Amino acid sequence: MLDNLSIFLLHVIHRIPRLESQYTIMRFMGKAALLPDIIFGNLQSLVNDGFLEITKIEYGVKYYEITFKGKDWLDRHYSLKEISEYVDTIDSSGFFSKILVDLENSKS
Repeated sequence: MLDNLSIFLLHVIHRIPRLESQYTIMRFMGKAALLPDIIFGNLQSLVNDGFLEITKIEYGVKYYEITFKGKDWLDRHYSLKEISEYVDTIDSSGFFSKILVDLENSKS
């Protein structure tokens, strides 16, 4: 079972194409009340469990892509309500909640 941070990371990496590298993910997560080590640890766990793959490493920066296993997991288990409640605990500004709603509304 994936924890809420892993689910959130998997979802935004899948839905926001420019969130492909450690650098862009960390910039995006800058509003979160989380240490970078926690985020990097979750990314590595997602790779180890086959939900993400590293597509390249350039100048020491890893680039990620969601795998079929990751997409399938999200299709079967993702819940906007559960993740929205979680992101409110890591960001009191509402930034991540707005992103999630916008992503949900942009589904076609």
